Amino acid sequence: MKNLIQAEWRVLTKRSAARGLLLVSALVPVLVTVVLGLASGSEMEFNGRPIREVFSFSGPHAATLSLRVRHALILPMFVLFVTGASVASERANHMLRERLVRAVSRDALLVAKVLALLGLCSLSLAINALVALSLGTVWMGAEGPWSSVFLGHFVSVWTDLGLIALGVFLSTIFRSGAMVVVSGLLIFLFDQALNAGLSLLGFIGVGGTDAYQMFLPSTGWNAWVVMLGEEVWFSILNLILWTIGLLFLARHRLTKMDVP
Repeated sequence: MKNLIQAEWRVLTKRSAARGLLLVSALVPVLVTVVLGLASGSEMEFNGRPIREVFSFSGPHAATLSLRVRHALILPMFVLFVTGASVASERANHMLRERLVRAVSRDALLVAKVLALLGLCSLSLAINALVALSLGTVWMGAEGPWSSVFLGHFVSVWTDLGLIALGVFLSTIFRSGAMVVVSGLLIFLFDQALNAGLSLLGFIGVGGTDAYQMFLPSTGWNAWVVMLGEEVWFSILNLILWTIGLLFLARHRLTKMDVP
């Protein structure tokens, strides 16, 4: 299994999508920290008060904002892109068939691919934290919510796993990596919009919206907001159930699949 995971890692890191993910993971915290740094030294005002008195500026705050930006559309798109290239594209170019004709079980191959993808996402999160914290601390100081930053990045590893599970499942349906990205983004955006709409209805007084939100996948994918001080125990349970469910469906389809 170790050799199989290492082989998947070598193949994965040679893909342009994986290198793009790591590049964006380094650029996002740089851009966020520069914007925060420039704002911290400006004379801008917010509601008649100096912006320095309204917002907090430090390395940990830069890392927090960078992680929030990371979880916007760009990084989920790259996660789905890399996942689609790892499974769906290998079906299309017959590389998956060449691996399956060897003495390797489909379960072992699936586990190796998921772990390699999870390792790549973990590396991207480490880059995000390291760049934002180091650059932001030098520029704006070290006072801030360090524990929340580390907690948010740790939980983000598992929310990324939830997106990987979605991508792997879609890769067993579509033979094109592009279709995995498009369909995955449509599901991601629709679910996030539905969750936001239910939150808005609850805010204006409509009852029962929480019960529906509990079962939406985005409730689990957003569990990283624990770093903002929100209660996320049900979100974590949601994430576990959806991730296991999607991986189980992906395994079922892969074991039954006739790979040409």
